[in-house]
Amino acid sequence: MHLNSKLRFSLRRLYGLIIENTNLQHQIHECHNMSSLEAYLCQHPHLLSHYMIESENEQQKLNFFLFWNEHENVFWKWMESVLDQPILTDENEEDDNEDKYEPLRSIDCKRLEAEKEKVHSAISP
Repeated sequence: MHLNSKLRFSLRRLYGLIIENTNLQHQIHECHNMSSLEAYLCQHPHLLSHYMIESENEQQKLNFFLFWNEHENVFWKWMESVLDQPILTDENEEDDNEDKYEPLRSIDCKRLEAEKEKVHSAISP
């Protein structure tokens, strides 16, 4: 019986401390207009370097995306020029490699444009 009451008292105390902690976090947020993430990072400064690394990684991804958006047309023009070029082979090798190049000859540029539009619509907001 004594152990049960001690446990109940400890749980009530723990619950009270959790509520007090939540109230203090709420007061911090109201006074400083900080986001919950900023308040959390203030409480745990050792996580700030990890957050900065993650932010830099996200920024790098966004920069790569912007670079792709700026240079996407160059890639598609190059792709069209590669597909438009005739395939030159020796007469001896032509018979052996004829089956390998057949799919490239049958590619239609309109289909390539359609795929380009699909990619562009998928990555655009």
